[in-house]
Amino acid sequence: MERDASAALALAVKVGIRTGCRPIIEYGSLEARHVEETPRGQLWRFPKEEAKGRQKERAIYVAEEIAQVVRQRIKISPTGKLFRDDRGNPWTVSSSGHAFRQLRDRLRKAGVEIDDHDVMYTARHTFAKRMLMGYWGKQVSLEVLAGLMGNTPKICC
Repeated sequence: MERDASAALALAVKVGIRTGCRPIIEYGSLEARHVEETPRGQLWRFPKEEAKGRQKERAIYVAEEIAQVVRQRIKISPTGKLFRDDRGNPWTVSSSGHAFRQLRDRLRKAGVEIDDHDVMYTARHTFAKRMLMGYWGKQVSLEVLAGLMGNTPKICC
């Protein structure tokens, strides 16, 4: 029995952990037009009309390992959604939830304990924890973390 996540789901989780992006509104919506190459690395920009809350632009700083994946996807498909499920369809709330539930069921059958509340958003929460702990380098403050995640410090408390 296969116990691993599908390639598309594994990538979705990895991107969530490394960027802190929201699973569908950001990860699932990413197109080449959102990607900006800067001297400091890749940045994903969502105009306020496409960002959660539609009040301000959302900028996501991208780890180089993820930026490389994005660059390759843009070369292959310069238009449309860059991240897709295993069937080649853009991710939706339904498809990501279904894929994660299947993985959770396979893990449980293999004897791995996983909570019912573990969902795709758990990857975003892992990013937050790792940033606060300094997992990838210098620890960040709650205020900096809030900015990186597109939140206010009050929401992050």
